[in-house]
Amino acid sequence: MKVLESKHIYLSTYEDKYLSDFYEWENNLNELNKWNSDHKKIYSCAKFKNKIENLNDNNEYDNYFFIIDKKGEQLVGYVGYAFIDLENGNFFAGTYIKPGYRKSPINTEAWLIFLDYMFQYFPVKKVVSSVLDFNKNSLDNITSAGFKIEGIRKRHAFVQGEYHDEYLIAMFKDEFYNLFDKFKKYISLD
Repeated sequence: MKVLESKHIYLSTYEDKYLSDFYEWENNLNELNKWNSDHKKIYSCAKFKNKIENLNDNNEYDNYFFIIDKKGEQLVGYVGYAFIDLENGNFFAGTYIKPGYRKSPINTEAWLIFLDYMFQYFPVKKVVSSVLDFNKNSLDNITSAGFKIEGIRKRHAFVQGEYHDEYLIAMFKDEFYNLFDKFKKYISLD
């Protein structure tokens, strides 16, 4: 079901037709090694399906919007959020874009409409995320999109036989809207 829409994409809630791609993305060791250190958990297909079916039933930890490229109605990734901390006004968010789409503007467009939604409808002032040091493309993309590095957890994640630094990144609501106003005309949100 379409939830948020822009010029090239829309964000959808979970539908059964997304299960096989989502399962593959979430259980691919080459991909999992690129994510933050807290996200590495492999599930059987049955357990994964059960996890997904119960995602939005009052689950405060993992919520996903699936990114659909309007051209061809292709599922190309997701944007997710977790740990909405209403007391302190922040939340954790991240995206996954399948390899053939990573150099397209889809990730930026998904972030823009997703963060606009989060900042408008939740009493939060800040989004936080993290990137491991060897995932340079993601770090470059997210910092060029306006996120700032707030800290580094030195040798925090053990990946493929060695420890890596984890960059803690964030963006405040006012910083987002300074950027958003510049880009919204390109994604047809006016």
